[in-house]
Order: sequence, then C-alpha cells, then structure tokens
Amino acid sequence: MDRTEKLLSAAIAALVFTSPLTAQQVPVTAVTLEQAIKLSEQTQPSIISAQGTVSVDEATVRARHGAFLPSLSVSSGGSRSFSQGPSRSDPNTGQIISGNRSSQSVSMSASSSLTLFDGFRRSNDLAAARANEVFADANLLNTKAQNVLTVTNAFFAVLAAGQLARVDSASAVSAEAQLRVAVAKLQAGSAARSDSLSALVTLANAQLAVLQADAQLVTAEANLGHLVGAPRLVAAIDDSSYYRSMPTFDTTAIRNEALANSPAVRTFVANVNAARASYASSKSSYWPTLGLSAGLGYSGNNADSNYTLRQSRSLNLSLSWPLFNGFSRELQIEQAAVQVDNANALLADEQLAVTASVTQQLVSLASTQAQIIVAQTSVDASTENLRVVVARYQIGSNATIVDVDQAQLLLTQAQVSLVQARFAWLQAKAQLEALIGRRL
Repeated sequence: MDRTEKLLSAAIAALVFTSPLTAQQVPVTAVTLEQAIKLSEQTQPSIISAQGTVSVDEATVRARHGAFLPSLSVSSGGSRSFSQGPSRSDPNTGQIISGNRSSQSVSMSASSSLTLFDGFRRSNDLAAARANEVFADANLLNTKAQNVLTVTNAFFAVLAAGQLARVDSASAVSAEAQLRVAVAKLQAGSAARSDSLSALVTLANAQLAVLQADAQLVTAEANLGHLVGAPRLVAAIDDSSYYRSMPTFDTTAIRNEALANSPAVRTFVANVNAARASYASSKSSYWPTLGLSAGLGYSGNNADSNYTLRQSRSLNLSLSWPLFNGFSRELQIEQAAVQVDNANALLADEQLAVTASVTQQLVSLASTQAQIIVAQTSVDASTENLRVVVARYQIGSNATIVDVDQAQLLLTQAQVSLVQARFAWLQAKAQLEALIGRRL
C-alpha cells in the first residue's frame, strides 16, 4: 500500500470513529408528534402570554358588569385628646381644680353611590370588553395553531434528517463493500490500482456525508428540544401513517372552510368587532351623566362627660354634562373610527392572504405527490441498475468502478429526492391544517 492509500485509509478510519460531540454528551428523549405539541403548549412564551391575556380580559368583563352595581363604602374613626392648663380654685368650695382635660370622640359612616345614566357608556364598555375577550380567545387559538405548525415542521425535520442519515449510512456501507471488491480484484490481478484508489475516495466522501447528516440530525433534535422545553436532544417517533394516505382535497370546500374557520381570520374578525365596540363607547361622552348617592353617619364625643351620638343623613342627585371640552371628544371618536377602518383593512388583507396560501399549499400538495411517485420509481430503477452494474463489475463484464460509483450516486440521489418529496408533502399538509384550523 503506497503513501496515498495509507493517507486515505487513515482519513477513513478517522471519519468512521468520529461522531458529533453533542450527540455523545447530551441525552436523547423520543416523543410522538402529539406529545411534542402538548409539551410545547406548556412552555412556549407566546402561548403563555396569550393565555394570560385571556384571563385579564375575562376579569375585565367582570369589572364591566360590576360598573352597573352601586358602590358601597364604610368608615370609622376615633380619637382621644389631652389639654393641659393652670389649676384654679373653686369659688364655692375653695378646692383646687386641676386644669388638665381629656376628651374622646368617635365617628362612623356608610355611603353608597349609583350611576343612573351615563350615555350608555357602561353598556358600550361591556360590549367592548366582551369583544376583546372574544379577540383574546381567537388570538389564543391562532397562536396555538401557529405553534402546532412550527412544532410539526420541526418534528418532520427531525424525521427527514434521520431518514437522510440512514440513506447516507447505506451509501457508506455500499461504498465500503465496493472497496473490498476493488481490493480483491487488485490482489487477483484483474483490476488496476486506480480502482481501489477511486473506491477509497468514494468511501471517504460517503463517510463525510454520514457525519454531515448526523450533524444535521443533532441540530434538528436540538431545535425540537427547544420547542418542547426540554434541555436535551429530542428525537421524533416515526409513524407509518404519515406516508400511507395521501388523499386529494376538494379545493373549493377547503377555501371556503379556511375563510370561515381559519384561526387567523377569526382573530381579525374579532379585532373588527372590538374596534367597533370601542367606537360606540367613544360616542358616550356626548351624553350627560346622572348619579345618585346616599350616606349615613354617626359621630359624638365625651366633652360633656357623656357620649352624645349625632346622626347625619345625605341623599344627592347629581347631573354632569360637559358641553364643550376643547374637541377632545371629537379626537377620541375620530381615533376610534380610524381603528375600525384599520381593522377592516387588516381583515380584508388577511382573507386574501389566506386564500392565496390555500391555493399555494394545494398546488404544493399536488406537485409533491407527483414528485413522490416519480422519486419512488427512480429509487426502484436505480436500485436494480446498481445491482446489475455491481454484478457486472464483480465478474469483470464491461463495467468499471466508475460505473459502480455513478450507479450508487444515482441511487442515493433518488433516495434523497424521495425523502425530500415525502416531507415536502407533509409540510404542505401541515400548513393547510394551520390555515383551516383542524387536522386533515
């Protein structure tokens, strides 16, 4: 074996015994797609934030209901005071009377007030709060749908990387077998040294491809681990059902369903309703406010050596009607009206975007389904071609190592194309599911 062959053999040995460092140090957990989605919903900040917004809006609705109820407050207090003065003589008895005095006082009161009329502001504020609650619910649903899409794509990326790694591993095994054949033919004198050198290079390239594929798999598993909140690599558990059924879809029904039930569209519809409710509430400032308040109190002190509690009652009816406030009301109404226009424009744009995305994903589904059929046929043909070429090379029948390498390359490319086409179909389907808000 000359120096070139020794160097190549050493390089191959280094490649064979090298593996991604991260894969050796970090434990791996395997999850199904459903488990990955459930775990991610418990840890993703966007979902936690959306859930918090829902809780706040629910509390806001309760507070808006409370505005229709009367307010009630009670208070009480007590004090004790001391005063020091000069002693004096009682003119009748001649006794010395101290000039120090102390007094105590107590008070207690209860008051209640009720807004009788406020220009329908409370009703409009309640409607706006309910609309915001619906918007928060729709936003949470949309956030979860987008999270499902993100996790699903990451999950399928792990599966795709694993399958591509297996393709490269099979190619490396085949290259190693061809090297043994080339060396045996060289020793038998039926092949040139260039065949073994070429086989060595092919094996080295195959082992390098295996390392690169392993690195991509580790990266994909780390990304999935981040999404599910796991401080480790997370592997994806494969399921044959992902590749078994590839149905065709009613394009018209899918488009109509997307426009009616898309989480994104529902979010923008709720946003329009909330803007309209806020606009109605802003007009309440043109109306007067009528309020009723009542109070009951007791107070007394012991200045006369006995407590004397005095009762006080109050009943007030008030009317407030700001006739002019420097056009502040008009400014608020105009701002609310602009928000309604903006919300309507965003809704229309989102409906167009959803329609375009549905069309794009339906076309992608049809295209990738055709690619899968072609790729599978190519894999079958390339497998048979490699078998024939290898057999011919082994018996020395009009086939060179170059022919074997080319046949192996064509098979690997066909297998890679099949994996890519399958997962492109799955990703397009996942995108379509996110658009319509349900599994297909």
